[in-house]
Amino acid sequence: SFERYFVVFWFVKWSGLFLGDLKTQQESLTFVKRMMAVAVSSITYLRGIFPE
Repeated sequence: SFERYFVVFWFVKWSGLFLGDLKTQQESLTFVKRMMAVAVSSITYLRGIFPE
């Protein structure tokens, strides 16, 4: 079904953005930066701060 395809696509897309195993300080810093970008992006979208 469409919902199942969408969930699988969404998971693969997001899991590719983040490393599964953080071994170094640089990997950890990159992870935190990406999480902050996702958080800010989500908040601005949900609050409608920028026009679409």
